[in-house]
Amino acid sequence: MGVKQDVQFILANGQPQWAILPYQLYTKLREQEQLITQLISEKPKQMRQALPVSLQGRLQHGESPIRIWREFKELSQAELAMQASISIPYLSQLEHQIRSGSKKVLKRIAAALSVEIDALV
Repeated sequence: MGVKQDVQFILANGQPQWAILPYQLYTKLREQEQLITQLISEKPKQMRQALPVSLQGRLQHGESPIRIWREFKELSQAELAMQASISIPYLSQLEHQIRSGSKKVLKRIAAALSVEIDALV
C-alpha cells in the first residue's frame, strides 16, 4: 500500500479485540473500500451476466442467446417457459430462431434468466 503499517492490537483474554492503526493507513483503506463499493453498485448486472468463453463463442457463431443463457442457468425449456409464462413450443421456436419474441415476452424471459434484455437480442 505504500503506507507504513504500524498497527497495534489491544488484547482481551489473550485475543485481539481492537486494532489501532495510523490515520493515513485508515484513510487509504476507507478509500479502497469506497471504490470497491462503488464498482459493485454500478455493475452488478454485468457481473452476473458473465458467460464463459466457450459460450461466448457459441453466441458469435449465431446460436440463440436465449438457448445459451437457458443452458448456462441450467434450466429446462419447460422451467424457463413456465417462469416466463409462455408455452414450451413458443420458447422452442424462439431458441431455434424460427420466431422472434415481442419485447414483452423477451422482458419476461430476461427476468426469468436474471439477465438484461440486451443479452437476448
